[in-house]
Amino acid sequence: MHNELRQLLRTASGESEFVLAVNVDIRGFSSFFADSSQAAAFLSYVYTKILDEYFPEHSFFKPTGDGLLLVRPLDRDSVADVVVQSIDAAQRLDADFGSLCDDDSLINYATPNNVGIGLARGSATRLSSGGQTLDYSGRPLNLASRLMDLARPHGVVFDESLLSGLDQSPFAELETLQVYVKGIADIEPMIIRMTKPVSIPQTNRRPFGAEVYSEHEDEITRAEIGRRAPRFIHTLTHEPFDLGDVTLHFSHPVGDARGARRKDLQGMGQIKALSSRMGPDGRWESLFDYKDLDAQLTARGVKSTWKVKIRITYPVAVGLGNLGPSEPTAGPAALWT
Repeated sequence: MHNELRQLLRTASGESEFVLAVNVDIRGFSSFFADSSQAAAFLSYVYTKILDEYFPEHSFFKPTGDGLLLVRPLDRDSVADVVVQSIDAAQRLDADFGSLCDDDSLINYATPNNVGIGLARGSATRLSSGGQTLDYSGRPLNLASRLMDLARPHGVVFDESLLSGLDQSPFAELETLQVYVKGIADIEPMIIRMTKPVSIPQTNRRPFGAEVYSEHEDEITRAEIGRRAPRFIHTLTHEPFDLGDVTLHFSHPVGDARGARRKDLQGMGQIKALSSRMGPDGRWESLFDYKDLDAQLTARGVKSTWKVKIRITYPVAVGLGNLGPSEPTAGPAALWT
């Protein structure tokens, strides 16, 4: 097989083709098998079932170690049917995978129960020679792989653009989420659809091309924090890339058993912004629950005259210019809901 491929590569050429790519990964594969014969028997049976019963129309496939990459060409007449069939097959495979080997008499040992599946469509490069497809490459294959990696602990994930121009009502029950995908959607997020078992990690909910920006440190007494309650607005010097990830960090003196301040100890904590927005003056601002902050400090024994250090951090895009000083300002917080 490899000698034939070597010969075909000598005359291979590339052409652009619209495709739908499906990347299937068997979760926890390596930890299940005591020897290679068990793994080989499992993979040969599972791969055959996947190809014959779930994706029989995908004309190109190749193993990826502990999974499969499948590709099916698209055109205007077939795109709707191919997309619907592929999503349906992916969901069925996810639901059935734990029992896929139940009717194989050779497999009497524990096997993996879950798969992660990513789907994407678009223009790819088809490498061919002598009328045979040797390989595919391009964005839809890369994206399907990245989305498959997000489908954990198991489930199906696909890019919202997979449904572009199509009837989306059959997939209304799938959750929609805005995520960042390394190498594909580092700064500008993309919208995905996913089945309910999927839990997207926090690392994919903020830009990859971002760095944490730290505002200047403010130092006020606990009494002043109480006067700012119940809510207080801090203006920001940059536009946050993740409005849900603006954090107020605080540090404070610690008292001894008699309540006297210890100079050698500092307590620390943090609270998340209730919400963030662009304010009336065009500057970004975040709303914090100072009542909760005051309550936490009081519970820790911080006296009203003790100074508390406050610092705001949030992710921003690398290279954004400074927008000016960020002296904390109080606004109509009671109206901000």
